[in-house]
Amino acid sequence: SGIRAGDEVRFDGIRLGTVSSVAHSSATVVLYSAPGAATEVKAGTPTAIVVMKGLGGGAFTFEIPSAVSLVPGDIITSATGAGVVAVVRSVRTQEGSATAIVYASSPVSLSDLDVIEFIHSH
Repeated sequence: SGIRAGDEVRFDGIRLGTVSSVAHSSATVVLYSAPGAATEVKAGTPTAIVVMKGLGGGAFTFEIPSAVSLVPGDIITSATGAGVVAVVRSVRTQEGSATAIVYASSPVSLSDLDVIEFIHSH
């Protein structure tokens, strides 16, 4: 009923994924946290645009330049517009490395969601 492939899926303003296909009475959604999914996001201070990779189960990882400040609890937003995608859980740095590895997760438990929104892409 009006849902199309490419529509974004959100819960309370939190970006969860996109519709990949639509059938007569169902829609398939690929979550941003799906294993292997890649999503451009904004993170840290100064703001860096990075590609966040899904690990499954609402978990993500990405690399960020060591010069960018990022700590657990920081919010990760979409690179293409407003909307929270994840929350930083840990940041791992190595002496002399130009990058840090960041682990993040969805700010909501995906298994607890009852109602989601479908936002038409333009």
